Amino acid sequence: MADPNAKDRKTNEQHGFIKWDMKKKKYVMADPQEDEILRQQQPQQHKVKQKENAERPEWNNDFSPESQPPVNDSDLPDGNVDDVTQITSGHKKMTVILGNRLIQAKAAHTFWRKSPNSLISYLIRTNDDATTVDVLPFLSSGIKNKTEKGKQVTMGACLDFLPVLQRILDSKYEDYIVASLDMILGILRNWWQELVALGENPLNSRGLQCSRSTSGIYTSIVSMTDDINKLRKRDGKIGSKAKVIGDLLQKL
Repeated sequence: MADPNAKDRKTNEQHGFIKWDMKKKKYVMADPQEDEILRQQQPQQHKVKQKENAERPEWNNDFSPESQPPVNDSDLPDGNVDDVTQITSGHKKMTVILGNRLIQAKAAHTFWRKSPNSLISYLIRTNDDATTVDVLPFLSSGIKNKTEKGKQVTMGACLDFLPVLQRILDSKYEDYIVASLDMILGILRNWWQELVALGENPLNSRGLQCSRSTSGIYTSIVSMTDDINKLRKRDGKIGSKAKVIGDLLQKL
């Protein structure tokens, strides 16, 4: 007996089948080859999904340092044990140095708020070039721009400070020398008229206001001429700043 639906199945096999298209939201005629591809892929996708679910490891989101195993020296290559020890020991020393420097910087800030002259006295007492260089830019900028703090700096404080500045000129660090040169240049420009008048007529220095401090600054800065001339030969900021100071010294 002939199957009454055989003709319809044959037609569907030749022309495809009807399916619901989610994008178009209507029934469309699908390609029979597409139907065959989908039927072949469905079992494989199902198997892969089961395999992934079966082999997926348990998720661990604990990445804190405490959860990691400690590293022993025995786990490192022989050549790296000494390097690690040297690095860690240097780190401890640097931590101590920076800690002390921070304490001194806070103390310097306290004296700065009191008065710039108190800060200069503190720097002279501590005799720490690192701390001095940390705060020199503030002093130099205040004197140069004639700020409220800069106007409070006296010639007597600068006179006491000049030996420290001269010592820093011999430093091996460029930023130290630059900071000292900036401060010396600020002192020269701030009291330039008094220093020029003293250089032109030293015998009449008694009539100048703050003559004792003026003559002391004049003598101290002029005594730096040899150091300034050596720095003029260097390249970069040091040479350019030393040249400006040297030209001013020649006019005194």
